[in-house]
Amino acid sequence: MEIIDYEHYHQPAPVVVEQTQSSSKGLVHYIMHQSWVKEQVKNALPSTIPVERILRAAATEIRENPKLSCCDPLSFVGCILTCAQLGLMPGNSLGYVYFSPFYSSEVKKQLCKVIIGYKGLIELAYRSDLVKGIVSRVVREGDYFYQCYGNSEKFEHIPSSDDDRPITHIYAYASLKKGGFISEVISKNQMEALLGENKGKDSWKKYPVAMLRKTAVRRLCNYIPKDPLLELAIQIDDISSKNEEPIEGVIKENGPESVAERLKKKLKEKE
Repeated sequence: MEIIDYEHYHQPAPVVVEQTQSSSKGLVHYIMHQSWVKEQVKNALPSTIPVERILRAAATEIRENPKLSCCDPLSFVGCILTCAQLGLMPGNSLGYVYFSPFYSSEVKKQLCKVIIGYKGLIELAYRSDLVKGIVSRVVREGDYFYQCYGNSEKFEHIPSSDDDRPITHIYAYASLKKGGFISEVISKNQMEALLGENKGKDSWKKYPVAMLRKTAVRRLCNYIPKDPLLELAIQIDDISSKNEEPIEGVIKENGPESVAERLKKKLKEKE
């Protein structure tokens, strides 16, 4: 089974009906001009990121993916708050965080949830100040790939110049600031099993290679020291990947409560 990388060929779906265009403009106006939205996002963001920047990025996602315009506005705002709290900019071009619309049978409406990309997990791992370097790469037929465990662990990958060859492995590798390294390798048989298990999920259909790379990074994160933000991102992604209710924030009279508080409540409910 050949694994095809659609990630670089995906184009945003065009706006095909006038009603969707109107809905897109309405949601963009909502998130850009509601004062409480700006205030909540500003409070959640790191001081180094202007609130207008993340709101513009969210507005761009709505314009490029018309399905988002049909999501409940408060659900979409909650996803922006999640990105703000993690300090990750949304958008396909960056690959840190994606917005994914879905229909909730529980509340009988379309909601939006956050999907953390493998680049987002890598970015948060770097910020922990415990990881010296972390990468996720693809091994193709004809590459030199060597991995040895034991007293003298060794890990080498020398790619050739052709990027169109079939994929044989995907791996993630991290070197720690206190010394040592850890790695996680996914074989071709494991890749095929993962693709089969997740064949019904839209993100796996559109970006199979990116999702496989993310799986390698997720597994690697089980062994590296984690700071609270990386731990929060992993927990959010766990809930989103199971197609459960999104971490959209509960709306109070003065706006959404903390995404972290919402997450803690959901996790307690599962105990």
